[in-house]
Amino acid sequence: MEVEGAVFHPLKYVYGLKKLIEHKVTIHENVCAIELNKKEDGYLIRTNIGDIQANYVVVCTHYPFFINPGYIPLKTHIEKSYVIASSTKNPLSLSCITTGVPMHSIRYHKNYLLYGSYAHALTNHLDDGKNFENFKTRFQNHFQTKIDCIWFNQDIIPNDGLPFIGETEKGSHLLLATGFQTWGMTNGVLAGQVIADIIQKGTSPYEDLFAIKRNWNLVRSMHFLVDGVRYGKVYLQTTLIKNPKFYQNHVCVIYENGIRVGIYIDENGVRHKVLNTCPHMKCHLIFNEQEKTWDCPCHSSRFDVDGNIIRGPSSHSIKMDS
Repeated sequence: MEVEGAVFHPLKYVYGLKKLIEHKVTIHENVCAIELNKKEDGYLIRTNIGDIQANYVVVCTHYPFFINPGYIPLKTHIEKSYVIASSTKNPLSLSCITTGVPMHSIRYHKNYLLYGSYAHALTNHLDDGKNFENFKTRFQNHFQTKIDCIWFNQDIIPNDGLPFIGETEKGSHLLLATGFQTWGMTNGVLAGQVIADIIQKGTSPYEDLFAIKRNWNLVRSMHFLVDGVRYGKVYLQTTLIKNPKFYQNHVCVIYENGIRVGIYIDENGVRHKVLNTCPHMKCHLIFNEQEKTWDCPCHSSRFDVDGNIIRGPSSHSIKMDS
């Protein structure tokens, strides 16, 4: 029996939304929110291009850049998974994903086979070089084809399996949309509908289900404890071992005047020095040899070798003069 399917194209979808709203609102790209303050008449958001005032604020930036309100770091962990693109002369009209562990995702796009797998908690398996090699081996055990591209993704996993969508407090006018696990496109659409209802109608039939302050249960409590142990383990590990065995000779972490500093020496012999502590929640950073970045093993912030932010939740750089 032949099963028909459909392909959701995220870029076409986003461009379509942009066309619907661009004549009604102003869209600014490459803007970093640094600070959020509650005022009597709404909110003041401090950004890298100036201050913004708003009655309602919706934070849907994958991971909120603040800790309170919401306390998302205490309710989630980060899962890291990998994807390979391999060119093929015989693309198939199928998309499939397994339900067990380990997960295997197979789909085709134009003349490429896309294979995703090897998911693990971000706090585990800190050696990215080894992770990439293990994933390549897994791919080649299933598909005897060459590898064109390889990359990784990081997803926020709530400790009860449901995303966080809605107001941080009832009537606060500050709304979050996060914790989509690996289903960002579908949960993103869902979040848009729920948040639009809350802002326009004052309520949504699903706000209790996805509430930021929803009730705890036994499963959620157990996952909270597991996540806490993971964070504690990686913090202790990176504190005791500044320079793990997988670091190459051109990477090291030292202390200068009591400050933890990361050093990367590029192919031209230039030394790049940065602060080695993540501004978000003070986790110690690990050097990613594959992409030449400093990565947070706790909450997924990423920085280039000069300390510039590549990815939040951190809203501050790790430059030595910052």
